[in-house]
Amino acid sequence: MLPSTDQAILQTIIDHLPSAVSMIDSELRMVACNRQLRTLLEFPDHLFEPQLPTLYDLALFNAQRGEYGPGDPQEQAQALCQRALTMQPHVFERQRPNGIVLEVRGAPLPGGGFVTIYTDITERKKAEQNAKRYSAYLDAVINVLPQGVTVIDEDLVIQLWNHSFERLLGLPPDLMRPGITFEDVTRSNAQRGEYGEVDVEARVQQAAALARRFMAHRLTRTRPDGTTLEIEGRALHVDGEVRGFVTTYTDVTEISQARQAMEQLALHDALTGLANRHQFSHRYALERDRQNRGGGPLSVVMADVDHFKQVNDRHGHLVGDACLKTVAQTLQQRVRRTDLVARFGGEEFIVLLPDTDATEATLVAEALRHSVASPPPPNQPTLTASFGVATVQPTDDLTLDQVLRLADDAVYQAKRDGRNAVRVAGVERAGGA
Repeated sequence: MLPSTDQAILQTIIDHLPSAVSMIDSELRMVACNRQLRTLLEFPDHLFEPQLPTLYDLALFNAQRGEYGPGDPQEQAQALCQRALTMQPHVFERQRPNGIVLEVRGAPLPGGGFVTIYTDITERKKAEQNAKRYSAYLDAVINVLPQGVTVIDEDLVIQLWNHSFERLLGLPPDLMRPGITFEDVTRSNAQRGEYGEVDVEARVQQAAALARRFMAHRLTRTRPDGTTLEIEGRALHVDGEVRGFVTTYTDVTEISQARQAMEQLALHDALTGLANRHQFSHRYALERDRQNRGGGPLSVVMADVDHFKQVNDRHGHLVGDACLKTVAQTLQQRVRRTDLVARFGGEEFIVLLPDTDATEATLVAEALRHSVASPPPPNQPTLTASFGVATVQPTDDLTLDQVLRLADDAVYQAKRDGRNAVRVAGVERAGGA
């Protein structure tokens, strides 16, 4: 036993602790406890009168009221005392019949015996269970999303991701694991050629530097397999501070393809695939602007297929359409990559020739005329076309409509001269070809 003064000091100390405390000597007799022990474990006062109980008394009382589950109470109490005699440090959790969850921590005392601290962790366990339940709900929700999702913390560690993220990015099955970083995924992507031919580590460092800025961003990336992803990232704010970012990955392949198809229809002729009049007008304006900043002459060659109505009347519109496609391919194959071939409507075509004077444009037109008149593919009639050339100098103050009118007049001059000919606007030339 402790001296009375020391006993009083010890009692004062443990009475001010929030947890329940008991001290048992080497003979398994209780030498001290606080009020919290009686309250938390719901021991009746008579157990502690006229003197403190033994460990066996407490264990037997607990066993008799079912604290340790089914079994013989005396055997349960004796078994507990036998374990206590080993005086080994221990920590475990025990749920009482009333639902209270206790954390029980025991440690040996110098000279024998041990001290045990009982802490009510019921609310903590509920919070942990709620967190697990919330995490399970969150996992279930994000894993049914068709979009890929990642949550990355301020150290660029990926704390959360879903199956769609792995699928959409084509990640190796063993890549994603707890603790994986943004840099790890970027490195894997670079090594697999997702960004084309790049220096892998340089790309990783560049991407990480941008990521650490935690700025909102939206971009579109087409993967090597043709999948187009829209990637959108937003900063993750916790308690008013940036703690990372959330990124979503959406497969917009079909939308992108539809948009490209619409753009194709808006700027190209549906039958031949050539540029249409709208695209030609836009490109002409760009070339005129470049010409005004120091460019050379700009020429326009207009072509009109001869007697095309007779082709449709004699062979039908399907053959007529095939003939127009052949003419379009012929013109496209005979010009430079910097030139633009467009279908103006019906059997009319027009070619834009940047940095080309009238003489050079006439040579181009003659070459095109010969190509159109070449032997056609099987089941198509032989065609010819009449060509008109108009050239604009940097100093000319002509609108596009005026230039087209000049080229069109030259075409009709070629037709009046017998068709299958090239004529240059403003230049009188005799003879057909």
